[in-house]
Amino acid sequence: MASVDSRTELNQAWWNERAGLHRQTRFYQKHIARLTRGGLSLLPLEVGELGDIRGLNVLHLQCHIGTDTLSLSRLGATVTGVDFSAVAIQEARQLSLDLGIPATFEQCEITSLKSRYAEAFDLVFTSHGVLSWLPDLKEWARQISGCLVPGGQFYLSESHPLVWALAEESPVQETSLSLEFPYLAQDQPGTFVDTGSYADRELPTQANETTQWSWSLGDVVNAFITAGMTINHLHEHAAGFYPVTPEFQEGADGHYRLPDPLDGRFPLTFTIRATQPCGVQGP
Repeated sequence: MASVDSRTELNQAWWNERAGLHRQTRFYQKHIARLTRGGLSLLPLEVGELGDIRGLNVLHLQCHIGTDTLSLSRLGATVTGVDFSAVAIQEARQLSLDLGIPATFEQCEITSLKSRYAEAFDLVFTSHGVLSWLPDLKEWARQISGCLVPGGQFYLSESHPLVWALAEESPVQETSLSLEFPYLAQDQPGTFVDTGSYADRELPTQANETTQWSWSLGDVVNAFITAGMTINHLHEHAAGFYPVTPEFQEGADGHYRLPDPLDGRFPLTFTIRATQPCGVQGP
């Protein structure tokens, strides 16, 4: 069985290659164009739930090439973006310079967060395809808790586990969805070999093997409860943030939805807000 370290290296190679290509894809050019015009890459769902973050010290966890990091900065926060991909951090720093939007970007492993940023942030933010890369959800939550000041908050916007369970072939039927992959956590992660990327299926890529874990809603909630945090809300939404399958339809607001008559019947995204209790440091 592969060790966690070798799995991390496998996934890191996948992300390093794609981080160097993503800025030029239509998917990311769309988000960068919004930033260039003075707007945000964050979608209405996240902006509405985040509320006023002006003056907050924010950690953007698993930040990739930094489009959402720069959006958080534009909303008035002082933002540090971290990612395990050195290439992603290089791309994010360059994007910050090119757009003239200030942010700090640092390469950092999940397991080093608490020791590096102990009680340093008012808010930890993460979003969009982050959970399946985590081999230990409770450790992830513990590290996040350790980065927050007493009373600080965590916000997650992520694809619903139902989405990750969709079948690879023809997942969206006329009046139903077809499932194939696990919704619940499994004893072993899945290994996948895919060329291209979610941002462009036709990208020429060499590092194509990944190891990914499945996590249920209960796993996520219980990880933060175990870390000593208070869950403020768990919301499920019919709007998604990228076209998981070609049947997903992009709206004028930038969100993706299932076609009628499925739209509104199934969740595509879930969001969680959790609070670090005052006077209590994460375990």
